[in-house]
Amino acid sequence: MAFGLQITVAQEATNSHDHHTVENGAHEQCAHTTIHERLMTDNPVYRAEQEARENALRALVADYEAGLIPKTNEIHTVPVVVHIIHKGEAYGTGTNITDEQVYSAINALNDAWHQWRWRRCRY
Repeated sequence: MAFGLQITVAQEATNSHDHHTVENGAHEQCAHTTIHERLMTDNPVYRAEQEARENALRALVADYEAGLIPKTNEIHTVPVVVHIIHKGEAYGTGTNITDEQVYSAINALNDAWHQWRWRRCRY
């Protein structure tokens, strides 16, 4: 059974290229998980919002598995954050890719998703 939704990824440029150089081979980790865990513990509003999103997703999956989701041409936007892990090169060189390269990859994923979806969904 094919999922009857199209998904288009949101593309939002940050224009802030605050890249940190890793010195002496030290590994710098993204702080997302640490901050998320702290907010889940310390901020009841944040925790409630996250739990509501997870519950809504579980309900959507259950409806999908039960065949209750109608096929539609509606396009949904999924916001994404892209972390560029690089070797400290200048922006746009080496492994430190440009925003345009990220957008191009996201567009390629969207195109592949749409082609896959149309081959499997019949209206």
